[in-house]
Order: sequence, then C-alpha cells, then structure tokens
Amino acid sequence: MTQNDPAVISAPHQPLSETTRFMCASAFLGHDDDIRKKVRTYVADRHHAMADNHGLDVVLLARVLDFNDQKKFRHYLWHGPIGVVCFLVLVLAWFSLTPDTQPMVLVAGLVAALVLGAASYRRYMRNHYEYPLRYFTRETFDAETAMNAFQNSSHKLEDGVLDRELNGNVTVFGGFDPFVGAGGSIGDWSLLIDTRKGSEGATPSKFAEADLDAAIALSFQRLPLPDLEIADRLFVHGVDAASVGLLPDFFGRPSQSVDEGTMARFRSTDSHLARVYKMVAVSGWGDQVRVSLFYRIILNGPVLYIENHSRVLQPVWVRYREIDNLVPLKADKKFGLFIGQVVISPIVCLIECFGLFAWMRAAAERRELEKAEKERIEEQARYNYGCVSSLRESFSTSIYDHFFEKSDRDLYVKTFQKQFLDAILEFLDSKNVDTSDFREQRTYIINSGLIVHGGLQAEALAVGEEAQATAGKKDKPKKVKAGGKAA
Repeated sequence: MTQNDPAVISAPHQPLSETTRFMCASAFLGHDDDIRKKVRTYVADRHHAMADNHGLDVVLLARVLDFNDQKKFRHYLWHGPIGVVCFLVLVLAWFSLTPDTQPMVLVAGLVAALVLGAASYRRYMRNHYEYPLRYFTRETFDAETAMNAFQNSSHKLEDGVLDRELNGNVTVFGGFDPFVGAGGSIGDWSLLIDTRKGSEGATPSKFAEADLDAAIALSFQRLPLPDLEIADRLFVHGVDAASVGLLPDFFGRPSQSVDEGTMARFRSTDSHLARVYKMVAVSGWGDQVRVSLFYRIILNGPVLYIENHSRVLQPVWVRYREIDNLVPLKADKKFGLFIGQVVISPIVCLIECFGLFAWMRAAAERRELEKAEKERIEEQARYNYGCVSSLRESFSTSIYDHFFEKSDRDLYVKTFQKQFLDAILEFLDSKNVDTSDFREQRTYIINSGLIVHGGLQAEALAVGEEAQATAGKKDKPKKVKAGGKAA
C-alpha cells in the first residue's frame, strides 16, 4: 500500500481501555448484579477454558466488584436487620401505647427514618456519583490508580480471576466457531490456486508455505496502525483438549499456552485435533472496535489453499456507557433524594434483609453447580472443556453508538483484506504463477461488500484453470411516469 492509497489509516493511539472504564463504572451505576453474575460464572467455572477478553481488564473489574460486594454486604448486615427491628418495635409500640404517648412513637419513628435514610443516602451518593466521577470519567480514569483505590479484604472474585491463565496463544472452543472472543463473523472465504500454470508462458518457480507466510507477515507489518497485533494461534475443540495434551488433570481447566514445539506440530497441517491460524488484529476507539483476521495457507502439492476469516468485536452495550452522561447532582436534587430515602427507609430495610438470604442461597447454588459439573465430567468420555463466549462479548451490542465507529470498522476490514490479497498477488507474480483468475477474485472480494454475516457471497468467483467469473445480471430499474405507473 502506498501513501496515496485510500485504505491507509492514520489513527491516534488509544492507550487506555474504554471497555474497562465503562464496565467498572457500571458496577456502581446500578448494573452490578448483572455484571457480578457474569463475572461469578466466569470465576466459578473451574473446568472450561476461557476466551481472551480483548480490551477488558478482568482483574480490575473483579477488584471493583469485590470492593462493591464487601461494602454492600457490610451495609446490608447492619442496616437491614436493625431497620426492620426498629420499625417493627415502633409499630408494636403504636398499638400497645395509649393515645397520649403515641406522638412519642411518631417522633422515634421519624428519628429512625432519618438515621437509616441518611445511611442509605450516603451509600447511594458514593456509589452513583463519588466513585464513578472520581475514578472512571474520561479525564480521571487510570487503571493503576483505580487498582489502588479499590483495595479490599474480600478478593473472592479477584483471586478467582488471577487463578486463570490470561492472554495465552491457544483457544479451546466449545461450539462450532473456533474464533471465540474475537466477536461476530463479518465474512469468511477460501480460494484454491493452481501453481502449475505459469504467467504468459513463463515457468512458475517452486516455493514453500513459509515463504508466502513471511511475505504476508511483512506486508501486514508495513500497515501504519499503532495497535496492530500479529501472532500465531492454536485452535483446539474442547473434546480434543486431552488428546492435544492441554489438561493438567481430569477435572482441570485446559492450558491456554503451548510451546513452539506444539505449535510446529500442528502448523500447516489438516489435523483433526488442532490447527494453527495466523492472526492479525487492530483495535480502535479505546478497544470499542476490534477487527481480527484469521488466515491459513496450505500448499498441497501444486494446489495452494487460502482460508480467511474476519471477525469484529463490537462496542459495549450503550446502557453500560452511562458514566459519560453522569454529572454531579445539584443541591435541590440532593435534598429531594435524601427525603425520598427517608420516606422509603422501612421498605429498603426489608428488601436488604431478603437480599442477605438471597446472598447465602446463591453461594449454596454455586456449590451445587460445581458438584453437578464434576459428575458430568465423570460420566462423559469426551467431555467438552471448551468455551463458547467471552466476558467481553457478553457485554457487547450489535448497534453502534457512533457512526464513525462503524465507518472505521469497515475501513479496518477493507484494509486487512486488500493488504492480504495484494501480498499474495505480489508473491505469486514474483514466482511467475499465473494470477489472472486470482485478480478477478481479489477485485470481487474487495469491491463487492465483504461485510456479510454467514460468509462470502461468491456468485462472481472463479477457481481453477480456464474458469470464468460472471456476476449475475441485475434488472434495470424501471422508469416511472407521473402518477406512479411504470414505463
């Protein structure tokens, strides 16, 4: 690609993750139950592999949730039971005392409501305004500062996250699609090229897969993308994890890192157990848009097989972005909120008591699920240890909040596809391989709208010697006369 090529991207470097900022702030802005449930499932699952959570600092999110849980549990532990007892005593006193002494009960009830309401108000203001605005706005967010600010003695979720192997070079997938964690499909295609046919009567030169791989990698490295990632990745189905040697023990979680010897064993092969794909990825908008390209090249005798899969990791759901609309409360709204907390304090205390019971029941349910999962492992000869989604994907949406995010996504995809195809074309030309059919296919892939779900629309692709590619004819639009009648 040249500097005049419209596909060249010049984007500012995004050192901080917007995903982490959004999710940590949302843990204080009323979405903690939803986020906690997903993270707890992630932590409690001791037998399945975990997909990469690109752009999401899971350790920081777990620490924030532990901090929030600890504060919440301690508040519920005294506020709910004491409140319920106080109001129950006051109600009984109202009906047992004489009318002359009942006003004293009203005064005591008002004092109790003020004290308990003030505690609820203080907790609400801290969670919904103080913590988010101090640590998670665009101007104030710093991961290291937040890690220090939210230290706590719980560590339940954080220790569970640290027990995981993060950011390895292996994906153990449990479903059909091996590219778990990379997002949704935006186009899959494959090509066959006969390398025996020379260009314009020339004799084609022989080459190895490694030569073509090196040329493609060098071409991608020339892209002016600040966050470009290029790596090899091994993909293994969950039922084959033991056969590949990824299980530490029968009940263990598969390892998500292997040495170069294991990678070499499955590189450039059609093994049923595992396969290695080259990965090229770029992240933009603070990790809100991540485009990944996975490809594999196999030279089977004279036939060159090229396999390509594009994935996009979408932005987090708009409801998790409330921090960017948050402003400090004005004095009149603070006063109204305080009065509201005082009025509903009896109901709040009762709800908190039920919350304590739900907390204990959830812990018992997690233990039962762990026991049931171990029984399934013992009963299945080919237990599936793979994962089918990632935390980051569970927080994503299919709707873009900003038009430019979608525009940049399309640009990244087109850039990757053009660079990939151009590198192959230049390499084959240098080896005197006939590329006339490949040029046709390249033009179609780049210009015919690659971004489709379910794979490439290949009406105009031609593969093999003397093959011709003809796109289906489109009906010409009918001319419409005045009055709406077709001409």
